[in-house]
Amino acid sequence: MFSYSQTKAQGTALALVLPGAVTALVTYAAAGHVAWSVGLPMALGGVFTVAWGVALAHRLPTQALKMCFCAMLFFVAFSA
Repeated sequence: MFSYSQTKAQGTALALVLPGAVTALVTYAAAGHVAWSVGLPMALGGVFTVAWGVALAHRLPTQALKMCFCAMLFFVAFSA
C-alpha cells in the first residue's frame, strides 16, 4: 500500500508492537500477573536471536517471507 518492501513493512510492523508490549508488561506486572521465570528467558532468547532472524529475512525471497509472516500471524491468532 505504501510501496514498502516486504522486509521494511514487517520490520515497521514489529517495531510498532514494542509500545503495546511494554504497556502490557507494566500493567500485568503491576497486577502481579507476570511469570518472570518464563518471560525473562523468552525475552533473552529473542534478544540474542534477533540478528539471525534479520539475516534470514534478508536472504528469503519476498514471497517466502510473506508466507512465513502470514503463518506466524495465523499461529498467534489461533493459539490464544
